[in-house]
Amino acid sequence: MHAIPLRRGLAWLAAVSLMSLGVVSLTATSADGGSIHGGDGADELTVTTCNASTVAGEDGNDTIDVTDANACVVSGGAGNDNIHEGAEATGTVDGGPGNDMCQEDIPFLGTESNCES
Repeated sequence: MHAIPLRRGLAWLAAVSLMSLGVVSLTATSADGGSIHGGDGADELTVTTCNASTVAGEDGNDTIDVTDANACVVSGGAGNDNIHEGAEATGTVDGGPGNDMCQEDIPFLGTESNCES
């Protein structure tokens, strides 16, 4: 597993570079105003601090864990996804098409959609 700090505008470039190497497991210590896209396949995306960013698993059975989220958009995409957000997270969680499990620590201050369990 790789640990990469992401800064504004660099998150997307880092994710694309890793995807071209065939990496489907990404741990980011911070994402600030950027985007992380997993692509097709069973991705494992972990973001410790997410500020006004997008974390998208895209197609496949993805596992997404966002610990500290402030105005983040988390999207599983098509597939049976497992999504977790930490306490006091704000923003949106969208499981997408499929049988998705969304777990939020209490209190969860955002909105949730397309989560079947």
